[in-house]
Amino acid sequence: MAASGNILDPGLYTPYESLCDLVGCPLNGTWQLGFTDMLALDNGFMCTWSLEFDPSLLPGVTVIQPQIEYLNWDFTSISSDDLEITVNPSDSAVLDIQAFEAGVYQIGLEVENDFGCSADTTLEVVVFDPIEVSAGGDQIFCSTGATLTGSVVFDPSEGNCDNDGGEYSYCYASNDNTAFTYCPDDLGLGAKMVISFSAGEMAAGDQIVVYDGSDTSAPILGSVSGDLTGETFVATNNDGCITLAFSSDWWTDCQFGAMPQAEWCVSCLGGSDCAFNWDWTPSVDLATPNANQSAVNSFSGQPTEYTLSVYPDGYPGCVGSDVVQVLPGFEYTVEFEQPSCLLNDGEISVEITEDPANGPWSIYLTSGGTLLYSVNSNGGLETFDNL
Repeated sequence: MAASGNILDPGLYTPYESLCDLVGCPLNGTWQLGFTDMLALDNGFMCTWSLEFDPSLLPGVTVIQPQIEYLNWDFTSISSDDLEITVNPSDSAVLDIQAFEAGVYQIGLEVENDFGCSADTTLEVVVFDPIEVSAGGDQIFCSTGATLTGSVVFDPSEGNCDNDGGEYSYCYASNDNTAFTYCPDDLGLGAKMVISFSAGEMAAGDQIVVYDGSDTSAPILGSVSGDLTGETFVATNNDGCITLAFSSDWWTDCQFGAMPQAEWCVSCLGGSDCAFNWDWTPSVDLATPNANQSAVNSFSGQPTEYTLSVYPDGYPGCVGSDVVQVLPGFEYTVEFEQPSCLLNDGEISVEITEDPANGPWSIYLTSGGTLLYSVNSNGGLETFDNL
């Protein structure tokens, strides 16, 4: 091979042995290129090299699309008094479920494809009792305004979780193994603790493990890493307790400032407002339409009906609702006559149909925020004319 000094001249070079010796060798596998430096006085270097194959040698792309040949549901352990389960006649991969009793139910699923590969999993069905929602009593809008207050009504015989229910947050550290346990106020009455994450993130290699019991020796309900938002876990054990444990390595963490803190709500679907999503409609004129309590900012003077819809966090299909009215502090009617084009002959009449003993009432007529007239009335008809 020709050379100039100690550096090879650019160009094409033939191998020491014929490449035809490779005919018949498979393309797949590890290809190795070897070099031998024949001069003992110094070191030789190969900066870069590449290997390309004739595209005509490459096989075509084979697409394999397995088909499910066998599918089996296992719900034999579930009583028909609790859940009525049938396989959908149009699609065997779909179950039709009608629930009669609240609880957590396990349904097994096993499948096998036409390549003979099988897999199985367990699905968890969580059934809540129907939510009884109260929007409170009708409100009278007076000078102090009105406040809508909603609540979820619970059966105290099923237990509650006032002690441990509420909102929590935690900023985990490196090599963290902190655990938190939450239990109903009275164990064994049927209340099951629920953990719903609303914010937070775990770094790669870090996780939160949730246990179905009062400590980390209990069976694992599940684990979560990455984004925590929307993750929900429900206890299934008889006591109703639930435990979550942080597990992190020595690297990136929340206290280092690299990850946001975890935030979650603990409830047993009772005694904790954070366990529910609240929605007042119509939302116009309400200060906080997505909270259980909202002030009415303004009022037209006409009776207005508001609907409160509530569902457990993470379960939008389980909605309960109730209605409430905001009423004027007294009954009155307003009538008006538009002025003609050239004259100030417009008129506004206000009639208060209340017992004068409940008065007096103040009537203000404004235009663009400017007070035009004011009247103290003992009821009856008051007229503003020459408008």
